[in-house]
Amino acid sequence: MQAGLVALSGVCVALALAPTVLAEPLERATTVVSGIADGAPITTDGVYLQLSGIQAGLSPLLLATGLAVMMIAALAVVRRSRVRRTTRGIPAWGCGRTVQTARMEYTATSFAEPLQRVFDDVLHPEIDVDVDHHTESRHYVQAIRYRLHTRDAFEHRLYLPLLAVARRWGDGARRIQNGSIHRYLAYSLFTLIIVLLVSR
Repeated sequence: MQAGLVALSGVCVALALAPTVLAEPLERATTVVSGIADGAPITTDGVYLQLSGIQAGLSPLLLATGLAVMMIAALAVVRRSRVRRTTRGIPAWGCGRTVQTARMEYTATSFAEPLQRVFDDVLHPEIDVDVDHHTESRHYVQAIRYRLHTRDAFEHRLYLPLLAVARRWGDGARRIQNGSIHRYLAYSLFTLIIVLLVSR
């Protein structure tokens, strides 16, 4: 089965690249069907294919050859550029600082903080700041814990209610479809009765 498909596809590719082979058979077929023998609807010189009434010609074989040459040239250029390219090891961007740690990096939370402040009334973020002081004096801070949590309004007000409704529908469908053949036959009987009453 695969061999037949490969053979047919090969014929399609061959005729697409060299349609001039069918020029003479098509010309004879059109002459027989139309009954008019004057003027060839298809002319070819072995490479170019030209239709009657159209000045320009077309050569799919030359076009395919040109595309193949361009692809080979592009692959050769890419491969040559990869060979010449060297890999350099450079330090990460550190805002001009020579000593950079993970605690100094600009995080996504810091990047989104201005927008979060603008849309504070919509997002309603939960901010908790816990400050621990030294036991000797409350003027000295021992540790600060900061927590920021933003609830997704779409998730809590749209998606979760829709999921709850779908879950309730699923539970109801599970009770209706419990695998009992007797209940299914009863459903069919009630449906048939309703259809007969409506049609009557």
